[in-house]
Amino acid sequence: VKITELDFDKKRISLSMKALIEDAEPVETVEEDTTEKKTDAKDELTTEYLLSLPETPSEQFRYEEVEGGIKITSCRLDSDRDMIIVIPNQIEGKDVIELDNELFVRDRFKAVVLNKNLKMTSGGLFFDAEIEKVVMQEGLEIIGGRTFYYAETGDIKIPNTVKIIEGTAFGDSNIKEIIIPKNVETIMTAAFSLCHELETVTFEGCPKIENGAFTMSENIKKIICLDGNISFHKDEFYTL
Repeated sequence: VKITELDFDKKRISLSMKALIEDAEPVETVEEDTTEKKTDAKDELTTEYLLSLPETPSEQFRYEEVEGGIKITSCRLDSDRDMIIVIPNQIEGKDVIELDNELFVRDRFKAVVLNKNLKMTSGGLFFDAEIEKVVMQEGLEIIGGRTFYYAETGDIKIPNTVKIIEGTAFGDSNIKEIIIPKNVETIMTAAFSLCHELETVTFEGCPKIENGAFTMSENIKKIICLDGNISFHKDEFYTL
C-alpha cells in the first residue's frame, strides 16, 4: 500500500496521487464456539448473510402513510442483543421510503438491515445505539445528520450511491476506518467529528470537504487517496 503521510503543520495540504492496493487474503480469527448456534458466528454478520434473511414482519413496527409511500414511526421490539432486524421494503403493498428520527435511539440489537427503498437516513437514526452491524443498501443517497452519532456499530460500509454525508452523521462514533465512495460529492462540517478511534480514511473520489469535517478525530494516521486528486485545508480535519 502506498500511503502519503500528511504534515498537518502546513497551512495547506494538497494531494495528487494514485495508491495501488495489493490484493491480500483477509485474516479471520474465530473464537471457539462453546454454545449451540444455528449459524456459525463468523458467517452470521456478513452482509451477504444478513441480506438473505426474511424481513421483520410489519406488525413489529408502527407506521403511517406519507406522500410516496410508508414512513415507519417506531419499532415495537424491545432491545435484544441477539436480535436481527430487517426493515421491510414494502408494507401493505407500498414502498417504505422513510424511517422516523431516532427510530433506534439507544437500542441494543445484533444487526439492523436498512431497506433498499431508502434515499436518506433520518436524523439520529442510531443515536447512542449499540448494534454489531448495520447494513445500508445501494440506492441510499444521503446519510443524514446524527445518523450514527455516539453509536457503537462496528465497521460501516457506505453504499456507492451515497452523494452527501451530513454534519455529525458519524460524530463521536466508534468507527476505526472508513471508505468514502467515489460518488460522494460533499462531506459536511463535523460529519466525522470526535471519532477518537478513527485511524484510516480512504477517498475513492474527490468530494468537497467542509471545514471541520473530521474535527477532533485526533488519531487519524492514514489518509489514502485513490484514482484522483484531492485538495483540502488542515482546518477541514481539525477545526470547526
